[in-house]
Amino acid sequence: TVDDSEGPHIETELTGREGEHITKGDHDMTLTDTVWYENLEPGREYTVNGTLMDKATGEPLLDADGNPATASTTFTAKTRSGTVEMEFTFKVNYVRHVSIVAFESLLTDGVEVAIHADIEDEDQTVTVPEIGTTAADSETGGHVALADDEVTITDAVSYQGLLPGRDYQLVGTLMDRATGEPVTDADGNAVTATAGLTPESPDGEATVELSFDASRLAGHDVVVFERLYLGESEVAEHADIEDAGQTVALPKIGTTATAGGAHEAAATETLTITDAIAYEGLVPGEEYQVEGTLVDKATGDAIE
Repeated sequence: TVDDSEGPHIETELTGREGEHITKGDHDMTLTDTVWYENLEPGREYTVNGTLMDKATGEPLLDADGNPATASTTFTAKTRSGTVEMEFTFKVNYVRHVSIVAFESLLTDGVEVAIHADIEDEDQTVTVPEIGTTAADSETGGHVALADDEVTITDAVSYQGLLPGRDYQLVGTLMDRATGEPVTDADGNAVTATAGLTPESPDGEATVELSFDASRLAGHDVVVFERLYLGESEVAEHADIEDAGQTVALPKIGTTATAGGAHEAAATETLTITDAIAYEGLVPGEEYQVEGTLVDKATGDAIE
């Protein structure tokens, strides 16, 4: 029931994709603000002006051109109470791990008659989360793995700015750095893995494990791309093909053995064999150790 003695009053709710208070920090962003109003004069024209604020700084959120992100809509009230929707559509250069709050004012004939501007109001707030990942081989614990038929990469995903208590899905995709395309299995399907996540707090860490046959990838680097979903809506991604933290190298080596520069030698009591080792895909700056074993080709046994 509206109290006729009161003046105009507004309440607002800002949402992102699928009506959630969370959204992905895309280059092109659209946020919807639903404005509830009371005690307006039916038949009178009103204007709602909105400004998006950065909660951390208390300053207006700037678009790609350095201007405050604003929106405005004009309507004629049909009843004393009702709702009107307004969309903020703008371009941004970089928006990650930020809480966006909508401030709204209601005007008629150029005079402000109501305002809703509470930086702490959760209904007026949409968060833009951020994720970062560190991929490592499950056996070596580092950014290098043996290119055999059973490799498991563990991707530690750190997150900031999630809505606690909601069910998210992390989807990891393995990329071949050389081609920029997904690594595929024997059936031609992209190597992916999914992990559920229900955070107790906005910030934390989760893991995704990707297992695959790397025997065809010796000499390549593989990179894990991660995407975070709430329902069907993607709310964050970390997909940088050049990010060393997301990368695991799969080295390849080849050797050429000679004795005195030739592949034949006399069966003397003492024989020195020199093995020239060519390598691909090592991680620069890491320390490696090469071990060589002489094998009798006829028996397949090591020579002692």
